[in-house]
Amino acid sequence: MGNTEKFQMMAHQYDTADRIVNAKLSADMIREAFDAKESKGKNAMDFGCGTGLVGLSLLDVFDSMTFLDTSSNMLEIVAKKVEANMDGASSDHNRIKLLCVDLEADNAIEGSWDVIFMVQVLLHVSDPMALLAKLYRHISPSGKLIIIDFDENEAVKSDLVHAGFNQTVLAKGLEQLGFKGITSKTFYEADNLFMKQRASQFIMVAEKGD
Repeated sequence: MGNTEKFQMMAHQYDTADRIVNAKLSADMIREAFDAKESKGKNAMDFGCGTGLVGLSLLDVFDSMTFLDTSSNMLEIVAKKVEANMDGASSDHNRIKLLCVDLEADNAIEGSWDVIFMVQVLLHVSDPMALLAKLYRHISPSGKLIIIDFDENEAVKSDLVHAGFNQTVLAKGLEQLGFKGITSKTFYEADNLFMKQRASQFIMVAEKGD
């Protein structure tokens, strides 16, 4: 899995109306996970950011944002969006960092983040728990991991992606990695949402343990 080549090819056609709407829903759910005091002074990573639809919507929530993706074409579009929407102040540009890294392939990253969120990313990862274990090491003490993905769906048959995730099973896996205070809920359901099937999406929030 990973599907980097596919995303390289579709980068310039990625921002469809449906994806824009879905990204706003996801960004709103992430926004609800924080109050103004909790997010003040925090740095965040949009892991598997694509064209930045979610992360760019949350620049007002966090002090800085790192956009990480395996597709250089996706990140090129993020860079263009940033340039088009920033007012040119160096302080604005300093808030944003772009990283083209395939962490699943053992390419290292440096640093830690107060919040790492991933939206419809885990379904593309060959070994989700191995990747999440790596991300755990890059979350600041008492920092948070936020996963938005599809609920397990028997109607989805694909060799390219996982058929969604069981929230209980995923939460238990996160606990074994050291996460605590894990909460999750399904927040959206629609026809043709996932591989042309009716599907639902969940948000899971986990805090890094001591």
